[in-house]
Amino acid sequence: MYRVLDHYYIRLRNNCYAVATGNTHYNSGIIGYVKYCPSSRKTQWCRGGICYERLVPVYDPTVVYASTQTTMYAPYYGSKVPFIPFSMITKIYDPVVRVRELLMKPMDRLETVTIGLISELMSTGCISGIGVTGSLLAGIHNPVKSDIDLVIYDWRTSIGIIESINENSIGVKAFNNYKLREWCRRNAEMNNISIEAACKYYRPWRRGVYNGREYSIIYNSGVYKPMETMEKWDMIGLIKVKAYIGGGLDGLNYPSKGLIDEYRVIQSTKPLKSNIEYVLSFEALYIPLLYEGGWALINGLLQYSWDKDSYRVVLGVKEYKGSMIWL
Repeated sequence: MYRVLDHYYIRLRNNCYAVATGNTHYNSGIIGYVKYCPSSRKTQWCRGGICYERLVPVYDPTVVYASTQTTMYAPYYGSKVPFIPFSMITKIYDPVVRVRELLMKPMDRLETVTIGLISELMSTGCISGIGVTGSLLAGIHNPVKSDIDLVIYDWRTSIGIIESINENSIGVKAFNNYKLREWCRRNAEMNNISIEAACKYYRPWRRGVYNGREYSIIYNSGVYKPMETMEKWDMIGLIKVKAYIGGGLDGLNYPSKGLIDEYRVIQSTKPLKSNIEYVLSFEALYIPLLYEGGWALINGLLQYSWDKDSYRVVLGVKEYKGSMIWL
């Protein structure tokens, strides 16, 4: 069975493209959402005379779920999730394999700039598990307008890249004041937090500019886990808690996980009978906090596992988006 990881792309029988979500999937199919489908009009995403409509313009959970017709109940998430059965799939696109293709023969300006960025990252000694995702992975990118989306499937490489960008040892730039204000405003509106709170999450190792192109980098353990072996979590209610997040590599993954070292419950729909173990976030904005650690005010969905006799707080799901403010 092909082991699909987070941000692999998938071509469907109806010529739509879907995106895998996370590293945990079923033997019968992939948890993911449909992002692009053929369009009758001219768009910026085209290939071989066919143009594609982007079904998910913003990464809001309700928009993501609306793009995909098939769902499956996933006990590990305690919810129905968008699901792509293997019977619907005609091709799977591996981000690391795509980088090898680009290194051999870049075909346009965007591919050339992307190889330049990847070469910068590799010059630091970080060479394992570097992949390209987004429209560039599927080959439907616009050479003039599309951004560079990278994914790193290796913790050692991830740490090396983060440190290199923090030390300004490679040729990438942080957003200028205008781009940063727009980024903060957009994320504040999407997550119902203040602009000041949103700005605390900006990191050049997540987003910035290289050679005039915006880039994004996501990080991943590269470890596949079968959904059939995962524990079950049940929806309990809502909770508001002040918690100290320990930080660590699991915070870089998607969905992002941060262990809770200590906490104080401010409000809960039901009393707790055991400890809150961690926070699980499907909102990528919060990755820096979950990786670096610190105090946070968390407003999320409370789930309980009978297998583990513990609770977790979940953010960024269709049942309740919630929020997390870095204190």
